[in-house]
Parts: sequence; structure tokens; C-alpha cells
Amino acid sequence: MPVPKRKIYTKSSDPEINSLYQKWQRGKLILQPEFQRQYVWDKKKASRLVESVLLSVPLPIIYLAEDNDGKEYVIDGQQRLTSFFSFLDGKFPDETDFKLSGLTVYSELNRKTFQEIEEPLQDKILYYEPKTFTIKKESESYNKPKPDLSQVSPLTEPVQFFSGHVFRVSGIRMGVAGIG
Repeated sequence: MPVPKRKIYTKSSDPEINSLYQKWQRGKLILQPEFQRQYVWDKKKASRLVESVLLSVPLPIIYLAEDNDGKEYVIDGQQRLTSFFSFLDGKFPDETDFKLSGLTVYSELNRKTFQEIEEPLQDKILYYEPKTFTIKKESESYNKPKPDLSQVSPLTEPVQFFSGHVFRVSGIRMGVAGIG
């Protein structure tokens, strides 16, 4: 079945984790829109993500979408961003303490919180710049030239487009509820 042509406007940026964290704290970055699954990463996986940043390993792109309400909604990258923000806060979403575990290269950091690691390592996390693509609110939706997102649940159609087409290119075959 052919995909209808429409314009998708995106913006590429490299915001610092600290900037994304502040945006989230102010309610301007929505980590878990209704289409997102719950946070499912365990301590070890979240800790290894932090270690990857300390090792300067490039991470996958984070996809966001703007809405008319001035907020940005996470389409892909929710597990990663939640892990970073949880480490900065010292607690996972389930309120358990976030102490690093399972690290192999920085094993001396195991059992430490963000507040307990040295300032240069804190800075490396805070100022890490993940590649981010934002779907601009001016993008055209599936069957409407310019959707009025106040009349539908936020981002339903753009998310369906991206989950069904763009992510398939990268080999990911998840339904809307499985995007992480």
C-alpha cells in the first residue's frame, strides 16, 4: 500500500542532557505520552548507559515531536532519557535508589549515586549531547494537511507514521506502544 505524500519538518540538534533534564522538570518535555510503554530497564542496563556516556560512546538518536501546546513529546528514547534523569535524581520511577551497578570499565563507580561521583564525571554526564531530531509541529499529518492536535490525542498520527515507516528502516519493528 503506497504511503501518502506529506511534508515532515524536522530539526536536528545536540542538546545537553542537563538542558533536556531542566525542560523535563519544567513540564516542557513529556517522557511518557499515552502511547509510550512504562519504564522497563533494569538497574544494570541503566547503569551501562551512564557508563557508555562516560566512555564517550555515541548513543542512538532521540526522536521528539513538538505539539501546539509548546511541549515536546518523546517518540523514541524514553528509556534512555528516563535512565539519565533517574540517575540525576538518584531514584528510579519506582522510587528505588539509583546506584550504579554492573559497570565493567568504571567498576569503581559501582554502588555510587550521581552525587557521589567526582565532579568531572558528573559534568561529562550533564554536558553530554545526544543527537536529537524533533518533528516540527508544522509537519503534515496522515490524511489532513495541517492537523489540529488539540482535537486529537497528542501526536497520534505522526507517531503512527514514524513507528510504521521510519523505524522500520532501522530494523525496529515495534507497535506504537512498544516504542522506547
